[in-house]
Amino acid sequence: MSTNKIALLDTGFTNKMYISMQDDGHRMIDQIVQIPGYRFACHAQIEVELDRHGESALRWLQDKKAAGDITVYSDVELLEKLFSTIGVLGIVMYIDMLEQSCEPFSAKFFQTYYQPLRDLRTEIFSGDTTHTVETVAQIVAECDEAVGTDNNLGEIKTYVLAQILEYMGEGSIFLFCSDDKGARRAVFELRNPLQ
Repeated sequence: MSTNKIALLDTGFTNKMYISMQDDGHRMIDQIVQIPGYRFACHAQIEVELDRHGESALRWLQDKKAAGDITVYSDVELLEKLFSTIGVLGIVMYIDMLEQSCEPFSAKFFQTYYQPLRDLRTEIFSGDTTHTVETVAQIVAECDEAVGTDNNLGEIKTYVLAQILEYMGEGSIFLFCSDDKGARRAVFELRNPLQ
């Protein structure tokens, strides 16, 4: 197991810390991403959601990404990580992790928005190994679009990212989430506890 510490940033936390200024005029988020010994990361959905909060926080994240201070993972990259490790079963694992990440928000959330992925998982278990990362990522994107805004998608994708990085043995995962009831409840309800 790696001794790396990976801090995952969610939308609410990033936005709140971006707008919070210290007495010396520096943004809190700039101080946070300088904490020694941590790698900082987030899911690409966080970029989408920060754009809804205003251009400034998104620009900050994009600058940090360009400088290599924060790694932003897309669903394609996450699917590729799993697929390259365990083949088509990596697609099943991604779907399972996504389903698990939806559960704290609603018992029917996954069934409501991600039924095509449930069907895909059944196809794979029935022996269909023709699915590619690209086709699965397209199905995920279409399902994500159906979820819409203000429906916890950023948190859900952050929890998927956390599970994948933990599975890949990339380090200890620390979730920097906003202090709201939904985010806290989801962290506590995940079956594989995060630190």
